[in-house]
Amino acid sequence: MARQFTAEEHLAGLTLTVRPINDPEKPVDAEDFLHAATRWLASLSSFAIDSGLDVRWEIAELKRSSAVLEVIPVDSTTGIIATSIASGWKTVVRQIEETGMAPDSLNPSTIREIEQFTSEANKLSMSITAGHDSISQHITVSTQKRMKEAVAALPNEEYVQEGTVRGSLAVLNSWNQDERWFRLRIPIAPEKQVRCSYSDESLISALGDTFERLVDVTGLMHYKKSEVWPYLVHVRSVRKVGSFSLDSFLQNLKPFNLPPGHDSVSYIRSMRDAE
Repeated sequence: MARQFTAEEHLAGLTLTVRPINDPEKPVDAEDFLHAATRWLASLSSFAIDSGLDVRWEIAELKRSSAVLEVIPVDSTTGIIATSIASGWKTVVRQIEETGMAPDSLNPSTIREIEQFTSEANKLSMSITAGHDSISQHITVSTQKRMKEAVAALPNEEYVQEGTVRGSLAVLNSWNQDERWFRLRIPIAPEKQVRCSYSDESLISALGDTFERLVDVTGLMHYKKSEVWPYLVHVRSVRKVGSFSLDSFLQNLKPFNLPPGHDSVSYIRSMRDAE
């Protein structure tokens, strides 16, 4: 049974309203709404982390007819409503909209997540209501412009290069032809998952065959300077890695004739010491 929130608890919520940009009276396309809502929640979650809070987002209201989604941040440990996030997030969006600059307290990834959300207004009419502020804030062309300025002002903390990364395919999303991606789990760092985007439709069946198996992913790697693994890969190719068999390995070993006067130990030492 869904949790029932009080009127006071609703004041800590954030509400996203999405409508078609050309005809606001018509129902919005479900996929467009879900895509915008996903971007929105990603930006909220990133902002919550920047605020030092570990929260989960509980749905307080979802209206299909007008595509309205209200979520309330709840502390993951205590279950207490996190009242500061709603007003704080909307204040940050307004600040960026007015100045084109984000506060120093925000992580660059959060600024980028907010910009990605506002970019959805290219094809949708979107507005936000947050906290005690009942006035809706519309995502406009000016909002988008200022968000892009804030992203452009960020220090260069990333670099891009061609490369290959090995891991196991953890999540596969191929339903949206405009944004196909999968997640790659790194074996040596199981908690690390790399987002891999691709446009080649021929990869869909190949990826399905490799689910949860080791693959080598080659493409354009996006790295953060402080991290070992890429956080994003624009995929060019995927190669299945065969399972290791000790018996096969031993069978494929070929004998090696040692030079006169050497046993295996002395020969390895001579190679090591370049004698």
